[in-house]
Amino acid sequence: MQAPYEKTATNMVSRIVAKVAAYDHQEGDV
Repeated sequence: MQAPYEKTATNMVSRIVAKVAAYDHQEGDV
């Protein structure tokens, strides 16, 4: 049961990182 939890946590972190990266990219363009 630990594996699925880790996978979910990793996906959440990946989403947050992608969101932050996209935000930084938009700020850079402006």
